[in-house]
Amino acid sequence: MRVERVLIVRLHGALVGQVGHPRNPRPPYACKYLEALLLRDGCVRVGFVDGLVHPRAQAGLLAQVARLGPDVVVIQASSLDLDLLRATLAALRGLDQPPLTILMGQILAAPGLVDPATMVGLDLAVPGEAEERVYQILGELDRGRSLQALRAELEGTPPFLVQSPSQLPPLLFTRASLHDYRMHYPLRMLGRARWGHLLTGRGCPGACLFCSPVTRESYGTHLRLREPQELQAEVRGLVRLGATVLSLDDDDFTASRDHVLAFCEGLGRMADPPRWICHARIDDMDPELIERMAQAGCVLLRFGVEAASPAVLRTLRKTGRDDWAELAQEVFARCHGAGMATTALVLLGNPDESLEQAEQSVALAHALGPDMVQFHYFTPYPGSAAYERYRDQLPVEVVPQLYHYSAPPVNLSRMGDGELAELYRRAYRGFLLRPGFLLAHARRYLPFYWHNPDLLLDLLPRRS
Repeated sequence: MRVERVLIVRLHGALVGQVGHPRNPRPPYACKYLEALLLRDGCVRVGFVDGLVHPRAQAGLLAQVARLGPDVVVIQASSLDLDLLRATLAALRGLDQPPLTILMGQILAAPGLVDPATMVGLDLAVPGEAEERVYQILGELDRGRSLQALRAELEGTPPFLVQSPSQLPPLLFTRASLHDYRMHYPLRMLGRARWGHLLTGRGCPGACLFCSPVTRESYGTHLRLREPQELQAEVRGLVRLGATVLSLDDDDFTASRDHVLAFCEGLGRMADPPRWICHARIDDMDPELIERMAQAGCVLLRFGVEAASPAVLRTLRKTGRDDWAELAQEVFARCHGAGMATTALVLLGNPDESLEQAEQSVALAHALGPDMVQFHYFTPYPGSAAYERYRDQLPVEVVPQLYHYSAPPVNLSRMGDGELAELYRRAYRGFLLRPGFLLAHARRYLPFYWHNPDLLLDLLPRRS
């Protein structure tokens, strides 16, 4: 077959919007890198639809197909999108000239959820960090390789990994992208926040029980980091586009101290570097690193605190340290002293967790004094060690209902369902409605909201 036109689609199902929690959309990196690879060659006409930020375009997907007439449609989906994926594939297969379909994304991390041999309308499934392999497959199809040979090769294959991320071309963003992928974090900065996004490496050396491709941007535990010079070139490109703040979307940006210091040094050579935020681990931090990151323009660190109880932390495989809560308080205090804001991410409803242990985690979140807190339900997503451990308690039909801001369909804690749901509500209300928090938040962030009123409106509670 000839491959002259390709449509790349990120699907976005309904559950996330129904929950009503503010969304922080990140670019679909596998889709964007595939787009960049194809456009670099200039031999293929490429279309791109992101259903997360453009739901109307997703609803009009068949019209997009009619306009572009793609030979291949590449779809990225997660386990949350199963029903939408089935409907989309069936609709594409029902066209007079149906395109070949290739599936990638986190949905393939769930054994038994997608069977390429039986799912109507699906031709190929490529697991893992699939962008390079899908790019190669498109070339192989164009050169005449059979679909049957590719199916046989891909059957049972482990997730693909991008081994040398610096060899990938830079992502292609527009000024509109800065708005599409805007994050909903108030920042300690004046002026308009225009968001650029950057993935500085792949892999996370942690082995947390709950970590899954559904919530991560990469696969595997081995760090694969991009070259500092290449990163600085991409930062400058985003700044020229108009970005004033960058979201570093690595699973654990601080996993390599040398990598962080090199990135900070590069920003220090810029005349007007952007502000930036990242995800970090508490036990990666030290006083010098905190100071260097603050000096280089870091304005927000998002820490996975997870829990206060050492027993729960060991169950989660987060850490074996008994002084985790004390270390967290020390690191948060140092970050605040350096002028950086913090967000504490806390898990509730962990396996075998009691109400008393969960309340200890809520109390720790208060004691840390973060600028913001995010309470998540423990969620054994496909691809996580938790999914494998508790798979016998997770019927396939409940997997698409797993979402960390939604009450879990299977409660693994020692709390009752109602008790856990009430604790979750109490945790948020008790933190957000404290007079001290409201006054401090207003003092720190009213100037930011003045320059970014759309973000404030987005944060107002509502249900989709």
